[in-house]
Formats: sequence, structure tokens, C-alpha cells
Amino acid sequence: MATNYRLGESSTRAVRKVRVDELELPERPEYAMPTIPADITAVDSATLMDIFVEINSWMDYVDVQLAAALIDEKYEEQKLEEITAREHLQAKDEKNVATMKAVAFENPDFLAQRERVHQAYGYRRITETIYNRLDRGKFVISREITRRAGDFRNSAS
Repeated sequence: MATNYRLGESSTRAVRKVRVDELELPERPEYAMPTIPADITAVDSATLMDIFVEINSWMDYVDVQLAAALIDEKYEEQKLEEITAREHLQAKDEKNVATMKAVAFENPDFLAQRERVHQAYGYRRITETIYNRLDRGKFVISREITRRAGDFRNSAS
């Protein structure tokens, strides 16, 4: 089991299925998440490539974590929908939808599940933000590598 991922009930099942198919999931990198130097042009080429590799490793890991977060968020939303549907069925004698919804808010299971949905959403959004930051960093480094390759080709001519 991938113990280095934060997995909920649903994503745990998904990871188990992936492992049964003998597909590999990237391990959490043993080094800190890299940051892009303020002056990328001052970084030597070897260090630049090291940062590029580190960002790719972190992106591989965070991408799986993001997928797990999405799976768990969807699962928690579905559980909330089930509780809401049961509450609406029980309150079917109420005259309007607003009253039916109000009845659901009296149910502690509904309130607890709604909180789990908010937590799953928050975790997914933060994980997505981290992934996007890494992706932007990868773009900056890739662009610098391309610029240097162009400079090398131009000076060799």
C-alpha cells in the first residue's frame, strides 16, 4: 500500500486496484520540494537540470496525490447526496423545498458529512495549487533550457 500518500476510503480502494495490476506509483521524493531561483539565468546548467529533475519527481508524486484527493472529494460528495436524499424522503410531507432542506440541517449525520465534503474540497484545492505551482516552475526551467540551447546553437554557427 502506498503509505506515503494521504488516502481516503475511496482512493485507498483505487490504489489497491492499481497495485493489483502491478502499476507503479511514484514514491514521495526524499528531498524538499524545489523552488525556482529568483535569477534563473545565473544558475549553472548542471544545477538547472537538477532542479528540473526534482520538479518532475515532485510533479509525479503530487499528480497521484491530486488524483486521490479528487477521488475522495467525489466520494464524500456522493455520500452527502445520499444523506440529503434520505432526508428529503423523510420530509416529503413538508410543503416546500426550503423546509425540506431545513430538516436536513437538523441531522447531525448530514452536518458531519457536509464538513467532510468541505475538508475534502479544501485538501484537493490546496493539492491542485501545489501541482500548478510546480508546473509553472517546470515551464520556467524548460524555457531557460530552451533559451540556452538556442544561445549555444547561435554561438556555434
